[in-house]
Parts: sequence; C-alpha cells; structure tokens
Amino acid sequence: MRRARLLALGLTGLLVGPVGLAACGSEDEADASLAGGTLTILATDPPVTLDPGRVNTASDLLLTTRLMQRTLTTYPATDGAEGKEVVADLAEEPGEPNDDATEWTFRLKPDLTYTDGTPITADDIEHAVERTFAPGLDDGLPYARDLLADTEGYTGPFGGGESTDLSSVEATDERTITFRLRQPTWDFPYVVALPQFAPVPADRDTREDYALNPVTSGPYRIVSDGMQRLSLERSDFWTGDDVRHAYPDRVELLSGLAPEEITRRLVASEGSDATSVSGRAAETDAATTMVVSDPEVLERSARGYDGALSYLAMDTTAEPFTDLRVRRAMQYAVDRKAVQDAAGGSVVGGDPTTTILTPQIPGRRGHDAYGAGPTGDPGQAADLLELAGYPDGFATEMVASDSTRDAAVAQAVVDALARSGIQVTLRVLPRAEFLSEIGSPESQPPLVLASWQPDWPSGAAMLPPMFDGRGIRDTGNTNLSQLNSATVDQAMDAAAQIEDDADRNAAWAALDATIMDLAPIVPLLSDKSLYLAGEGVGNVWIHARYGSPDPAAVTVRGPTGGSANPVALGSATRGRA
Repeated sequence: MRRARLLALGLTGLLVGPVGLAACGSEDEADASLAGGTLTILATDPPVTLDPGRVNTASDLLLTTRLMQRTLTTYPATDGAEGKEVVADLAEEPGEPNDDATEWTFRLKPDLTYTDGTPITADDIEHAVERTFAPGLDDGLPYARDLLADTEGYTGPFGGGESTDLSSVEATDERTITFRLRQPTWDFPYVVALPQFAPVPADRDTREDYALNPVTSGPYRIVSDGMQRLSLERSDFWTGDDVRHAYPDRVELLSGLAPEEITRRLVASEGSDATSVSGRAAETDAATTMVVSDPEVLERSARGYDGALSYLAMDTTAEPFTDLRVRRAMQYAVDRKAVQDAAGGSVVGGDPTTTILTPQIPGRRGHDAYGAGPTGDPGQAADLLELAGYPDGFATEMVASDSTRDAAVAQAVVDALARSGIQVTLRVLPRAEFLSEIGSPESQPPLVLASWQPDWPSGAAMLPPMFDGRGIRDTGNTNLSQLNSATVDQAMDAAAQIEDDADRNAAWAALDATIMDLAPIVPLLSDKSLYLAGEGVGNVWIHARYGSPDPAAVTVRGPTGGSANPVALGSATRGRA
C-alpha cells in the first residue's frame, strides 16, 4: 500500500531484463499476434475502491486509469523516459492554457463511448469532477479541490438548484470543457490524467455505491462481483487509442495472497501462473531471495525505484511534536539502515534518504539538514530532548498498516526510537481501517508510518499534498504532519506559477530544504520494488511514470494467447508539460 503506505504501485524505476524478444514486422501484424489470453495479477491486497473519484492509492490508480477508465490525458505504454511524457487520451490535445495558465480548455475526441456503447460527453467529465466535492465521495486525490477556483462552500452536484454547479468547471458543449484555477498551474496537463477526471455519467451515478458497478470508459468492463477476485473482460466497444494496447482478452486480479506464495507461484510458473505477474510480490527477505538467487528467475523480474517516499509523519499540532526541538531530535533518533533492512534490503527495500523529493523528481537535490548518518545519533537526539524539557524521553503512539513490509519497518522505527528514551506504542491496522484513521486529523495518532508516491513527476505532486496547510481537511487528509506554515504555502504558490520547467523544478527543490528545516517528517527511504512475471508474460518493465509494470502494455502467450514479443507504440500527441 502506498499513499499510506500511502500507495502500492507507482512512479519511476530501473529496468532489469524486460521479458520478451524484439518485435518484428509491422505494428498491425505484431498487435494481431500479441492479442489474446488471460493475464492474472497476483496481489496481497484487494482494491480499496473502483470508484475513480475516490481512488487514492497507486495500485487502484493503475488499475483504474490503465485498464478500466480513460482520462483527459495519460502516459504512453512504452518503456524508457518517454513514459513520463503526458499525452492526450480522451482529449485531442493535452490542454490549451490561457496566457498565465489559470484557465485550461480541453476538446474531446469525436465519437467516444463507454464500454457499453453509450457516448462520453464533456458533461460527464464535469460531473465527475464536481462529485468529488460531495460528502462521502471526497476522500480521493485532492487536486481538483486544491486547484480549482471558487470552491469554498461547494458540496457537490446532488443538492439541487444552481449551487450544484461548480463555476470553475464548465462543459461549454458536448466536446469542450474548461477549468478555471485559483492560481497559475503549468502542471495541469498532469493533473487531468488522474482518475478523478475520468468521466462519470450523472444519470448512472449511484454515489457511495458507484464503486460496486462503475461505468468504464477504458478497454475493459467488469464481469465479476467482489474485490478478492476481480475479473475484467475486453469490451466489444473498445476501438483502441494512441497510448494503450490492451492485449489480453481478460484480466484477473487475485488478491489476499502472502508475498512468499506469490513469488513461489511465479518462480514455478506452472499452469495459469505462467501468464501471471506480481503486484509487488517481493516484500519480504524470503520472497526476495527466491528471485535474486536464481539467474533465470531474475531475468523475469523488473526492479528499481518506484518513486515513493517512506516517512514518519509527526503531528505538529500534538504534544510533544509542537516543539521544533523534539521534531529535530527525531531526525537523529531513527536508524535508517535498520529501516532499510526491515523493508527488504537495498535491492527492494529502498535507499536511506534525508530529502522529501525522491530521485525520480526533476531538480531534486540530495541535501541533508541534520547529518545524523545512516544509523542515527541517539546521543544527539537525547541532548535535544533534554533542551526541550524531556530529559527522560517521552511516551507516544504510532500507527502503521498491516502489510508485511510496513509492520516490519514500523517495529524497526519503534526499536530505534527507544534508544533515545522515546517509548512508542505501536498499533498495526488493516489497510482500510488505517486509511480511515489517518485521513481524519481528529483520529490521527501523533506518529504515522506512511508513504507518499507522487501522482506525476514533479515536486508539485509531493510537497503541496503533503504540506499545504490550506489542504488540511476533516476526511481524506494527506497533510499528516498537519504543517500549517504561511511561508511554506506562499512558496508553493510561487513555485507552481513558474512557467520554465527547470526554474520550477529548482524552486520545488529549494522548498524541500525549507520544509526539512521545520522537520515535520522524518524521511526514511526512497522506496524500491521488485516485480516478477511468469514465463508466458511479455512487456514487463518498470514504467517511468508508474514505477511498476504497465498492464496496458503487458502481453501473454500460450494456448489461448499471442506471442510475448514487445512492440513499438504508434504516435501520440505530446504536450509541453
């Protein structure tokens, strides 16, 4: 789980041995030979939600936007750095800004349909965005709420009367939609690639129950009930697009499996497991060893940075973390090497880090504000605690999710803090319960073991959702430190308004250092992941945007499937972002 972890599948990575051979023949010929078969994704956790407006984990984002839904923009299903370039999806172009990027207009492609054959209109996208403001549906990614203008007091489209329309989102005709923003935002083409911008028809919106039977606009429709075994089948109305392949006839998501079981099945690669891929399987030492100890199995893997930051959030509104000296003491009290070992080691656990921005974020600087070293400095931590009035340390509470990785990392943090007299009561919760508890400032404990995975490759997708004081909300809160600094908020606004990419990236990197001076979190790891595929699966490489294999590119082969050869994508319309 990421984005609390907080997310489970995510951004950029390092390619290791893509599965499959070089393509030959024309693209049309290759596509025909690759189509068919059933791809099975073996996962530890089921989806949290299939409602695109409520998605806030990367595993759900990947499932939603690559297989089930289309958005105004997206990313090409191709290997290498090109995968981070935003491209048009439902829209004809990746957006047309006004002079200062406070207004963006998108024109939909003609003759778009859902997977049941009904037309997609700009009104459906307007409704999709507006419904994310409704109570009970407002726990998804926050960017529409944070970026759109004139949203104060708006509570969604269901109440009746003029107040149901959000003035800053306007479908001017069936194919044109305009967004008005509260400030210049040059990253907005990235934002509309998120699932909150997937169309939802108002006349079929069942609100809280929409996740049970969402109307899909992507290649696949849902043909099963329940989350433990989710079955998707390619729609008869799917006519393709410029960025997805959707090779398999069917995709099965089988969850509730232990990491060792997933890895053991894929190593053996027997029966249907030969056409299966892991949903981040190697989360334990035993699972990792099964992969890296066998060169032939390792050749079927992809591993590297997944773009996420694992961190320890401190509630800056709760004692004793209201005191900057205590928060700085925490920077010395942790043992990042022990955390790395608990997370699976350097191969899949991640690299110790002292910055908020992860290595895949352009402009990131590797600064270290405290110089505590990889194992920490308990003596320095104790000295700071004594200055703050806690000579004997203090007692506090921490919560973590119950994934194998997070539970182990949380215990490593608890053990390290005890060296400086900080006694932590740890509660390990099931994922859904964990997300609910940390999403509300009233229920959030003083310490949270979390992870943030940027929703696009920019500091704008990390620092504002994690630290903007104006974004603290009663539900779906992502500012877990509850940092509320006018100086930080103003610097965020200024960075977002810089048009030049390099200058904007440098501004986010400088703000990273500013925030770490305030010490609202303890950065722990720049996370890594390892994925394994069965022998009959092709096109398995770490996608530069998602940090995982891209299900929109994966192929299967065998008695009911095509070849596993990777193929080149057709041209896609690229934007400036």
